[in-house]
Amino acid sequence: VEDGGTLIALGQASYSIARNDSELSSVRRRRDVLEKLDIYQEDLERERQADNIKIDFDDIWGEGKTGQVQKEPEDKEAPSKRSSSSGSPEKLKRLDEWQRIFSPSGVFVKAGIDQRHWLGSGLGKFVPVVISGSSVMMSMHPTQTPVRLADEENLRLSGLMWPEARKRLANSSFATVERRGRGQVILFASNPTFRGWYPALERMFLNAVLLGPGMGTNQKTPW
Repeated sequence: VEDGGTLIALGQASYSIARNDSELSSVRRRRDVLEKLDIYQEDLERERQADNIKIDFDDIWGEGKTGQVQKEPEDKEAPSKRSSSSGSPEKLKRLDEWQRIFSPSGVFVKAGIDQRHWLGSGLGKFVPVVISGSSVMMSMHPTQTPVRLADEENLRLSGLMWPEARKRLANSSFATVERRGRGQVILFASNPTFRGWYPALERMFLNAVLLGPGMGTNQKTPW
């Protein structure tokens, strides 16, 4: 990988790479970063703000807002809907263990695609993905997250999903791309080709296989 190769992992293979002792990726399982959920939430908010930039041209080209203190954008999201790391590590661990009991055995959920990224080439703004099991994938900058699950209100599309599972899965990562030396590591939270249910997911996998080595790595040029 460090020499320019591309490693693609699907489902449980991704979570084996995302363990705390992994040296291949900075992506982590949610259960391993409970005390850092606030940091992941801050990174998610910056990501969303970057997609909703409001430019004050007078502030850029004019005299600016002299003497005015620039305030951080107010978080309008209700506290109950934010990921929070408040509480002791033991309490967070017990809560996560309880919520994992309600993990889906197979449910279709909504995922948003970053259409500027080559992994989403040829796809729309959203895609249905299949989620199963208790593992949840977490990522933040500088790891790229071209495909991310929707928030709690818009997450479920079809299948049984308990509220406890909805809270754990909301806004988590479905597909990540991370540079490693000259190469890259691409992780999928579940197998995008499972049973061939959605051609769009197969297209996403083919993007990783065919476009990834050219778009996401620096190959050595033989002379």
